[in-house]
Amino acid sequence: SPGGYYKVQVPADPGMEVWHFPIDKGEWCEIPGGDFAADLESIDLIGDRPVVLSEQLRMLIGDTGRIKEYKSRWAEFAGRGLEGLAIRELNSKAWQLAVLWEGGYLERRKLPTDDVSDKFGGHSIKPMIFLHKIIESNGELEDPDSNWRCPITLDVEKPPGDEPNAQRFRAPDLVWHKLKNGRWGFIVLLSSLDSPKDGTPPNYACSLKRLQRFDDTGKPIPGYYDLKKNLPDRNWEGLAWFEEWKTLVLVYDDDDDAGAAVITLPADWQTDPSPPNP
Repeated sequence: SPGGYYKVQVPADPGMEVWHFPIDKGEWCEIPGGDFAADLESIDLIGDRPVVLSEQLRMLIGDTGRIKEYKSRWAEFAGRGLEGLAIRELNSKAWQLAVLWEGGYLERRKLPTDDVSDKFGGHSIKPMIFLHKIIESNGELEDPDSNWRCPITLDVEKPPGDEPNAQRFRAPDLVWHKLKNGRWGFIVLLSSLDSPKDGTPPNYACSLKRLQRFDDTGKPIPGYYDLKKNLPDRNWEGLAWFEEWKTLVLVYDDDDDAGAAVITLPADWQTDPSPPNP
């Protein structure tokens, strides 16, 4: 919610069941110095300090206010913008951040004219991840702006069919993942939509929802976790580690409801607790 977030209690044994977030019984946590934070799409921790990602402001915000404002190229456009945030510790004073631009079809109703909608609304764009570091200096979180990498384009699968009627993936969130080869990669939450030209709503019944592993170049690792086969069909938007390297918590966000579920990763996705290469 604008300016803050809620804490809610996890069930004692969450299992694979979906549970509802009782926001009315949750603890409201205001972000000090962050009352301007709007359109929040992801939350994570830098050490023990919560930080949030604002899509509308293209900004990372923490307990001291603005930490990093991202370049205008990452601004939200036609409903597509910064959606996901994943953070891993490098040392006690430095963290590596992965920020996810969701991709997918541009939303036709948010394009300025029919001509623009016809030209750009019927073509999907692959999700992208960019990386940067945050350091702590004298109690402040700062971006040294010294370790930027070119965006990593995720080579997501193209389901059968021709655009704009074919399903194409967008990516709402991600986590860092230790790969079997000793390097860092990602598990990315993917959800598909089409983009009907006649202005009708997307075909949600045919949408695909899955978890997909990618290496640090954006190349997919064969095999995926089918969310529609393993969980009730929800608008899954959030992803985080529950038990690191073994179980994930997924968060859904529907019009009048929100909740979560915990899943156990397939055995061949799980990695041992030894650290990967830097």
